[in-house]
Amino acid sequence: MRDADGIELPDPEKAAPVDLWRVLRMFPGIADDMEQEPHSFAVAGPLLIAQYERLSELSQWVTTCVHALHDKLADDLHNGRGPWVPED
Repeated sequence: MRDADGIELPDPEKAAPVDLWRVLRMFPGIADDMEQEPHSFAVAGPLLIAQYERLSELSQWVTTCVHALHDKLADDLHNGRGPWVPED
């Protein structure tokens, strides 16, 4: 999976917070694109389907990433490690 600049995203279970922020910043642009009035459903229909698929993939990536970051932080805090610094 790639970000808005075409850069490959890391495995969401190994991503750093900076990767999460990069993906989250993509959502407003996708929403703006999807909000535009279609000139023709024959053209806009397939585009909307592609955008829904992209949004679904990104949402799954975000969910997996957030769970992994949560678990890492909770583990670090539980084991007295800190301050928490994400791995690059």
